[in-house]
Amino acid sequence: MILRLIIAIIVFYLVYRLTRMLFLPGKKTVNPISKEQRENLTAGEELVEDPYCHTYIPISNACIWRQNGKIHYFCSRNCMENYQNASQQEKNKEGS
Repeated sequence: MILRLIIAIIVFYLVYRLTRMLFLPGKKTVNPISKEQRENLTAGEELVEDPYCHTYIPISNACIWRQNGKIHYFCSRNCMENYQNASQQEKNKEGS
C-alpha cells in the first residue's frame, strides 16, 4: 500500500515537471556574457555605448574604429561593419 503511494507520488511529480518544462519555458538570456566580461563589469571598468545598436559594453571588449580623429566603440564586428555601411550610404546621399 505504501509502495503504491510512493510510486504514485513519483509519477505525479514526473508528469508535473514534464508539463511545466513543455508549457512554461524558463527564462532565456538575450545576450549572455562571459565570466571575464562579468568580472570586468564588477571591477568597475568603464562602459562605452555602441553607436549602432546602443548596447553598453566594457571598453576592453569593444571593437574600435577611428574616423576623422573620433574613436567609435562597437560591441561586435558585425555592428561596426553595419555602422560603417550606414555611414558610407549617408555620405553618398549627401554627395548626390
